[in-house]
Amino acid sequence: MRNFTLKNLLVVLTIFVIFVSNGSSVNTGVIEATFKKNDQDKELVARQQTTLKCIGYFNGDKINKAHIDFNIGGIMIPENAIYATLTAECNSKVVTLKPDSAKSKLVKYINKQFVPMKTLYGVQSLGNIAASPKNFGWSVIGNYLLQADPSECLNANEELIGMAQMCVTFNAPAGYKTISEIPCAKITSIVEDCPQNNSPDAILIEKLNKLLNRLAEYFAYSMSRFEKVKKPEDEKAKNLGDCFKKMALNIKVTVKENDIFCVTCDEMDTLSNINKESELQEDRIEVVRNLLKKSKDVFECKFEICIDKNTCVENKESVSNDGISRFSRSAITIMGIPLCIMLNQ
Repeated sequence: MRNFTLKNLLVVLTIFVIFVSNGSSVNTGVIEATFKKNDQDKELVARQQTTLKCIGYFNGDKINKAHIDFNIGGIMIPENAIYATLTAECNSKVVTLKPDSAKSKLVKYINKQFVPMKTLYGVQSLGNIAASPKNFGWSVIGNYLLQADPSECLNANEELIGMAQMCVTFNAPAGYKTISEIPCAKITSIVEDCPQNNSPDAILIEKLNKLLNRLAEYFAYSMSRFEKVKKPEDEKAKNLGDCFKKMALNIKVTVKENDIFCVTCDEMDTLSNINKESELQEDRIEVVRNLLKKSKDVFECKFEICIDKNTCVENKESVSNDGISRFSRSAITIMGIPLCIMLNQ
């Protein structure tokens, strides 16, 4: 959630120059394949789908950092892991797909060059987690994950710029020939919060980001839960869960002061123990409802939300039930020590 500074822009421009000089493009972010029916019988061709088209694209158009441990499609992604996911869809379900782990990779930009990250398990299939394709009438035929060890994020010495490349092979049935094919997609982006910034504002941003990811996981675990939130926030709850399942959740958190439309620290603390396997009580659901009111469902899977940092600052003495402040109680205790010593002499 850091600002995209002039330095970042210059680095990305440098990367672009390196890629172009090597005859490559930075963000060939879409895989494509087109097959045509190889049949001379015009009447038969007229009755069948003569052209098959497929595309593959990175979810969220960026490389991600996992803010929490979570499980998608039976695959565990640990907190701080760097990952990218790709969805493939076609205009016909007869096309099959096979990932190419040998050509797929995650790399990082260090000392003016890209070096490999320590990846986990190669390309992993996530099954059909994205139920809705981007193209009307098409079908999702596969979702794939490529992830790097959390140490790549935790041990980063400076803002981490990564590049993901995922490659697949589309296979059409017999009788079709390949007309065009782009088997690999690349995307380059800053991996946000790697390494983690320990400034007070950054800590609050990370805390709220983790909470929203847990909340999204909570709704994804059982889609009937969003109905308890009630309209109109139930739609945001449903979108959070859907985006989490598609691994396309993109949350932008900002820090503000004295803003009643921002989340408070009390609200975050109230939901700090949220667990996907445990149902929230009604008083907690009310806090969730209020939190969703303060969030903005921008478009697709992008959400914006703010936190009022002034609600996280203790400006008053904490007073106990009997009216004596903690400081006063401590002072009385300290003053009583020499008195006890004198009485015992």
